[in-house]
Amino acid sequence: MKVVRILQKRPADLDPYVVDYYPSHEEYSKLIRVLRDLFFRDEHLDFKEGKGCLKIFGKKKAPKTRRREKKLKPREIN
Repeated sequence: MKVVRILQKRPADLDPYVVDYYPSHEEYSKLIRVLRDLFFRDEHLDFKEGKGCLKIFGKKKAPKTRRREKKLKPREIN
């Protein structure tokens, strides 16, 4: 009789309770992107942006300062 009860149930892929259990991911991901700077912080996205900034700054060379330019000039005799 247990087999009969199991087979009488609606299949899981047709059961609206199972199919509609989780909200749509597209709507929530869009909502979280909008709310990211307000109330919700997406830590993973912050981490990825931070890593991207480090890569950009790591590739840049240090700008020449005035001290280096002054050191290259010969001294004036007064």
